[in-house]
Amino acid sequence: MVQNKKQAKLLLLGFIISTLLSNNMYSQRSLAIGEWDAHLPYGEGKWVTQSAEEIIYSTGLSLLYIDKDDLNPRFVDKVKGLSDVGISRLQYDPFNDQLIIAYTNSSIDIVRGTDVFNLPFIKENTNILGDRQINDIYVADAKYAYLSTAFGIVQLDLQSLEFATTIFTELRVNQVSGLGESLFAATDDGLYKIDVTSNVNIGDFGQWQLLGEPNGLPT
Repeated sequence: MVQNKKQAKLLLLGFIISTLLSNNMYSQRSLAIGEWDAHLPYGEGKWVTQSAEEIIYSTGLSLLYIDKDDLNPRFVDKVKGLSDVGISRLQYDPFNDQLIIAYTNSSIDIVRGTDVFNLPFIKENTNILGDRQINDIYVADAKYAYLSTAFGIVQLDLQSLEFATTIFTELRVNQVSGLGESLFAATDDGLYKIDVTSNVNIGDFGQWQLLGEPNGLPT
């Protein structure tokens, strides 16, 4: 019975999302004189993440939040508080109840409730040459998230919202993940690993180990 109710709710949620994502729905709202609105496409989804209460859906230009209990939607875009358009990655941080948004220009927004904090460090850092694209966001714990980028890995302090460490790899990093006391970085050159201990400098990519045949991986 519980399973049937869950399936019915998921089907209803899918129907509501498909209805809400019609290109015309959001643009037909009545506006007062002098009020601005955004006419953004909601018909194509790019990224989905979720909190305990909401499903968060990105079209690349804006966000759609769906409440899991009452299925009510709310829309968020640059007009309503975001710092930019062109969302390239989206990840919810369950430890600090905040949403991490990466944009195509490498700017980052942290959304905490109704507050939006913009972090332009990667976008504006003159020490970073060439491609600055953020490929993935990994929330490791309540303290740090790791941003996989075209130039390396950026360690973001999720509480102070400061960039703790930048690891220049000279390789494109596609994804970072963790297991136990180890961090893993998937690069165009292969899979790298480092054990995160007090006496290891993760900022020195020379200390990362390239995994291969001795570790059971193909070379």
